[in-house]
Parts: sequence; structure tokens; C-alpha cells
Amino acid sequence: MSFTSQNYSLITGEDEDAQEKAFSSQLTIRPVEVRRHRWWPWALHGALISLYTIVFLTWAVSLHRSRSVKFNKCASKQSMYSPAHEAVHYETIRFNGSLDFPSPYAGPPSPAIDAAWDRITTNNALWTIRLSDDDLRRIHKAGRPSNVRYRLEDGGGNMGSIEVFHQLHCLNMLRKYTYPKEYPELQNLWTTRPKFIRSHLDHCIEMIRQNLMCASDIGVISYDWISGWDKPFPDFNTYHKCRNFDSILDWAERHRVRVPSSHIQRSGDEIDLELVVIKAHQLEL
Repeated sequence: MSFTSQNYSLITGEDEDAQEKAFSSQLTIRPVEVRRHRWWPWALHGALISLYTIVFLTWAVSLHRSRSVKFNKCASKQSMYSPAHEAVHYETIRFNGSLDFPSPYAGPPSPAIDAAWDRITTNNALWTIRLSDDDLRRIHKAGRPSNVRYRLEDGGGNMGSIEVFHQLHCLNMLRKYTYPKEYPELQNLWTTRPKFIRSHLDHCIEMIRQNLMCASDIGVISYDWISGWDKPFPDFNTYHKCRNFDSILDWAERHRVRVPSSHIQRSGDEIDLELVVIKAHQLEL
């Protein structure tokens, strides 16, 4: 067939426009389809990462809550309620029970030893903290007219303190009374206020006894043969699971309430501790 015998038709303006639209639509649609195929794996990958992150965070939060619940249950079995529970952190400590151990708290009185004791006994004064009415309820002290309260202008709440500092205060008192020459001001109390000081010391001994028996440490002491010693010798260098004291001391410092004594108030007009008040008055004689 010759070139001149082939059939051709004239393209009208409408046909030309239709072909251009079809061609342009192919040009614009095809790259979008290519781009879609190129990016969808990345989008899926990002979605999976987000999903894994959400699952991990949910698991971590659940684990933390579970551990917190278990810790609180354990703490409630080992001690009464305290707002300072949040400051409790446990660590394994090896006691040094050697007879010649140079402890910063033991030995003849010195400025350094006194400073060490002042630190752990909060300068021989009980730091007071603020207790809510719910705190009092949880320690079985709510609703007593004898409860000491802070003024609303000072933040309100009830006066409280942490027991360990009172126990250390008592131990420090006994330590000082074993050195009468170094602490003559305390020894003078035997002359000026003998009933008070005798009652105070007996109180401290009794509080330490009760606390030791309450804790009833069941740690185990082993025995060794020591050169020059013909009997089994106890090894007091034992390991203990201890609460970090500095953490509790820091908590007490942060929650300490500093107000003048004139700003504390009574909960009511009646005081239900008359026997204690009378005894305290007699001890002043």
C-alpha cells in the first residue's frame, strides 16, 4: 500500500482538546501513583514505631504502678502509715561492728563528733512537719481536742514529727551522760531537776528498747576463730537491708514547718491529756 493510499482524518478542535486532556491526565496521575507506592512503606514503618512506643509506655506505666502498689503493701506491713513513705529507699549496707572501728559518732566528745550527732538529731530538736486531718486519721490520732494545730495564716494543718529523730535524740542523750565531765550542763540537772532527768533518761531507754524489740532484727551473726582468742568470736560485720537515712533527713528538711511557738493552736477548749500534763508539771519540781 502506498503512502498516498492510507486514510487519515482531520482532527477537529474538540478532538485535539480531548487528546490533550487525556495526555495531561496521564502525566499528572502517573507520578502521584509512583509517589504513593514510594512512601507507603515509610508511613507503615512510622505507624508501627508509634504503636510499639505506645505499647511500651503503657507497659512501663503499668509496671511502675504495680511495683508501687506492691511497695506500698509491703511498707504497710512493715510500718504504720507515714507521709514520709515516699522518701523510703532501700539499700544493702554492711555494718562495721569492729571494736576499734573509728566511727564519726563514737569516742571521746569532740567538736567533730558533736557536729555529726547534731546533724542526725537535727540539732537535738525535733523538726516539726505538717499533718493533714487524713494523716491523723491514718495514724489513729484524729478528732482529739489535744491535737496541736497551725494557724490558717501559716498554712493550717496539725503538728507532727518523724520518730527516727526522737530515737536518735534519746540515744544521743545517753551518750552524753556517759561523759559527765565533757557535758557538765547535763550533769547539773541531777542537782537542779533530779526527777525530770531521771524520768527523761528512763523514757529514752524505754523508747529505744521498744523500738529495737519492735524491729526485732533477724539478721544472722556468724562466728570465727580469732588469733590469740580461745573462744568463738562473733562477727558483727553483717549485711542489712536499710532505709537510706539521708533521703529521710532530706524529706524532713523539705517538709519542715518553721513558725513561732505563739502561732500554734489548740483544736478545742478541752485537753484530754490531763494525767500527762500533771505528771509533766510534777517533774518540773
